[in-house]
Amino acid sequence: MPGIAGYHTHGKPADSLSLERALDLLSHERWYSRDPVFCDGVIAAGRTHPGVIGEKSSPFVSHDIFCWVEGEVYNTPEAAASLSFSGDSFPAALIESYRRGMLPAFLKQVDGYFAAALYDQEKKRIILISDRYGLKPLYYTCQQGFFAWSSEIKGFFVFEDFNKTL
Repeated sequence: MPGIAGYHTHGKPADSLSLERALDLLSHERWYSRDPVFCDGVIAAGRTHPGVIGEKSSPFVSHDIFCWVEGEVYNTPEAAASLSFSGDSFPAALIESYRRGMLPAFLKQVDGYFAAALYDQEKKRIILISDRYGLKPLYYTCQQGFFAWSSEIKGFFVFEDFNKTL
C-alpha cells in the first residue's frame, strides 16, 4: 500500500538507507513513485505513492516545518477558511494550522482519508496524523533507541532492533 514512513534514532544520526529499504517494503507495484528521501541527521522520512491522487511530491516545506501526506482531502479550502486562513493545498493548510496553534480545530473540519507526518525542524518535534476513521492507517513504535512510523507495520522490519512482540 502506498504511504509514508520515517524514523528518529536517539543518540545516533538517522540515515536515508534504512528508510529507502522501508519504502521498498511499502511499494507493492513497480510503477509506484517515490519522493526523494529527506534526511537531516535527526529524522529520515519519505513517501511512496501511485502518483494519481494527492500531492505530487513531498515533503511540503514552510518555515522549517516539513509535511508528508499520503491520501486525499476533499475540503481543504473550506476547512481552512472556517478558521480564517487560506489553504491552497492540504500540506500547506496543515502547516499553517500547526503554526497558528489550530491543528486540532482544523483537523475537526477536514473530510478525507490520509496519513500525515509534520516535522518541526526548529523544535525537533514530530506530529503524526491519521484521518478520524483510520481509513489510511499510520503505525508507530518507540523501541530501544528509535522512534519510527509507517503506513504498514512491515516498514519497521528494516530496523535490527525492532521487537516484533506485542
